[in-house]
Amino acid sequence: MGAVLGFLDDGESLDFSDIQPARKLAENGFASSVLHGVASEIATLAGPIATVSSLFNAAELSSSSDLPHVLALLPPEPVVYPAVISGLASTHPDLIGQIQHFHVRLAFARKTTIAGLMASSGPSTTTFGIQPDVLADIWRELCQAAIDILDSASDRSVAFEPQSTRLPRLRDVLSRAATGQTPCIMADGSLEIPGIAERRLQPRYAVSWQAWLQADGDWQPITLFDIARGGIGAEGSLQLVPGQSVSLAVGDQQLKGKIAWACDQRFAVEFDRPLSYNDALLEAARDQGSLS
Repeated sequence: MGAVLGFLDDGESLDFSDIQPARKLAENGFASSVLHGVASEIATLAGPIATVSSLFNAAELSSSSDLPHVLALLPPEPVVYPAVISGLASTHPDLIGQIQHFHVRLAFARKTTIAGLMASSGPSTTTFGIQPDVLADIWRELCQAAIDILDSASDRSVAFEPQSTRLPRLRDVLSRAATGQTPCIMADGSLEIPGIAERRLQPRYAVSWQAWLQADGDWQPITLFDIARGGIGAEGSLQLVPGQSVSLAVGDQQLKGKIAWACDQRFAVEFDRPLSYNDALLEAARDQGSLS
């Protein structure tokens, strides 16, 4: 100790005035920057969360769903939040409470899913009794917790870079997954992870078209909400099951396909034969034109 004191008192002491290890995060807007980083991390996690939730929702609809591959799609453990948690208490205490709630739910969802599926001897149940519908509830609640943070942070003008332009899309898929739908499962059965692995080979176009669907009976009115070369997403008051053959009347075209997924009143149809790139339906969707 004496040697240390002698070193510091020898006339050439180091200048520590610029080093502030104990600086409060609330000073100089630093807390705001940290909060932006946490919010952006949550926005990045939203896509995988909605994807896993979509898969568990699908498992409730079909007992043949293969759940073990969910482990490869789990959202990663947060990096930013654990590093700054101790410095966030002084800013937006209600929002910080929501953030803490979200991370507790995320950790619980990850651990329960890993333990459950790794111990599972089959797709219907885990060896210690966790049913897929219980896991689906856990992920739906996590989706809602993420929505609450996105909404609260937006109300406080917290930035979400680099995900800010995708927030409407992220919030939409979270909302749909939270209500038991499967927004990340495409019409052809493939997965789309919003913000991370969104497919570009077959772009989907948002539409609002009236159409007709026949499934083992009379033609029933439906509303299309998106269309791609490989299929459509729609809603209507029909009882449909995955794999069911159907016929579609859209504009002046009649198409055949099968139900890729169905949840509540929403469903997707995979076409038996993909549309051509210059099909009139795709052209109308690109131009947001109306169907005759």
